Amino acid sequence: MKTSTNRMLTTHVGSMARPPDLFEMLSAQATGRPHDRGAFAQRARSVISDAVRRQAEIGIDVVLRL
Repeated sequence: MKTSTNRMLTTHVGSMARPPDLFEMLSAQATGRPHDRGAFAQRARSVISDAVRRQAEIGIDVVLRL
């Protein structure tokens, strides 16, 4: 376990916010409605990459990884 005497170590716990378009894709997938799997995979990667970047920018010590 990492420790620090100069600052508080932080991490994120829980579900990340989902943009409305990704939420709609997830809903379609969960309910069996037609959806574009490739578009979903690409958008999911984009949202995850953005979340990781923002976590790193604000100094979270343990960030979400792909």
